[in-house]
Amino acid sequence: RQRQMCIRDRNHIVISREGTGSNQFKLYVNGAYVSAKTDSIDYNLGSAGASIGRRYGNTEFLDGKISLIRMYKGKAFTAEEVSNHYEIFKYRFGI
Repeated sequence: RQRQMCIRDRNHIVISREGTGSNQFKLYVNGAYVSAKTDSIDYNLGSAGASIGRRYGNTEFLDGKISLIRMYKGKAFTAEEVSNHYEIFKYRFGI
């Protein structure tokens, strides 16, 4: 069940850090799985802090709005959990 990301519309985007390898991420858009990627970046923040809305260590910024961010430590959402969360809360954002 593929849902398209709509430019200039609100979208529900989930990035879940989990999988068979270290630093494996799964991307979901509007409740549907899109892709997975494993990378070699060290995500231990140290004193640098997290960056949301810009590329880490860069000056490229998001040209848009972020209405809600949730971060869960120690919890990687399954595809079913992502889809259920999207279905339950999409009405709040007119999706």
